[in-house]
Amino acid sequence: MDIEHRIKLLYRHVLGRDADPAGLAHWTGFAENQGGIGGVAAAMVSSEEYLRREQSSAARVMPRALLDACVIALGRDLLIVDVGAQKLDYEEHIYSELLSVGAYSIVGFEPLSEKLEQRVALESDSRLVMLPHFVGDGSQQTFFVNNYDATSSLYPLNEPFTQLFPALSPLRTERTESVKTETLNHLLADRGRVDFLKLDIQGYELNALRCADQILGRTNVVHCEVEFSPIYAGQPLCSEIEMFLRGHGFELIDLVREARGAYHLPSSNDSADRLLYAEAVFFRADEPDYLAQAMIAWMVYGKSGLAERLLIQHDERCGTAFASLARMD
Repeated sequence: MDIEHRIKLLYRHVLGRDADPAGLAHWTGFAENQGGIGGVAAAMVSSEEYLRREQSSAARVMPRALLDACVIALGRDLLIVDVGAQKLDYEEHIYSELLSVGAYSIVGFEPLSEKLEQRVALESDSRLVMLPHFVGDGSQQTFFVNNYDATSSLYPLNEPFTQLFPALSPLRTERTESVKTETLNHLLADRGRVDFLKLDIQGYELNALRCADQILGRTNVVHCEVEFSPIYAGQPLCSEIEMFLRGHGFELIDLVREARGAYHLPSSNDSADRLLYAEAVFFRADEPDYLAQAMIAWMVYGKSGLAERLLIQHDERCGTAFASLARMD
């Protein structure tokens, strides 16, 4: 993947916006002549814009008294399941703030051995278990290994579409492998309630969810990459995933980390006008664990209002007063 595209990804995931032309030109020159892509990332996370964004997030930190009360009342570790668990250089795990709870465990699935070993080495977390499975529908599949490994998929690239966009056109499949997929129903059969199920498997998410019905019945939140444009040939799009999860008792709450693309044009117009993909947030509406959901809403997404509403629902069901703690300074 070329430097310009990597810098565009940094803009989206570090600064939360699309790159402006002047900034893109500046950082491309910096990467090529001085600090490389790692230097760009380091400079961005030291920038005033990034610090302002972080301060805005910090203003929504869950009150400690409320957090402690929720953890004690929950009486168990939060279970995070990370499907597609490699650590990308330019972003933190979406659930990283949730780890400050302390009482958690993570089950990660990452079939690329190098990326699996890299995450284990980087994090050295005894509460993290990494497993080398391809999560899917239990069938034998072809794995398309692309030049940028984070885009490798069980679906082939839709090249007539990707060639329309400068951000996608450098992608190429370098080789294929025959692989055996495993279902979440099987892999998580001995686990209890899943609090946060994150899926990022490049278009294969719906196939995995269809064979996770037993797990979804005991899952509080699903965080799922969704495509709005057919980057991979034959892949399901966001509307199909939303309908499936709605049928299993989930509500779509929000879209985060949206990525938009500009078209290849004779004018070199680089206006990012087409929504390509995003990450969709679904909360279980049918008999969820409201305390776990409230912690996730507040700590992962900064949604203090949603968290307070969930605490009110918990109080109504259990005769408690957690919502009052949400209103304390």
